[in-house]
Amino acid sequence: MANAFYADHAGPLLLTLDPERIGADIRWEPVPGHADPFPHIYGPIPVAAVLRAVPLDRDPAGRFTC
Repeated sequence: MANAFYADHAGPLLLTLDPERIGADIRWEPVPGHADPFPHIYGPIPVAAVLRAVPLDRDPAGRFTC
């Protein structure tokens, strides 16, 4: 989904989160034009919930890779 929604952003990260450590409400909601729902977090994400952060690189066509 990064290519669909963040193609214009520089330097995004792919975060792996532990949902048990988030503490805020997580809702799986539909995304127009996509078959699968996407998790939306309604509240802050504590640093302790981040298990991994991976920079997203771009291929020669400008699409994100990881």
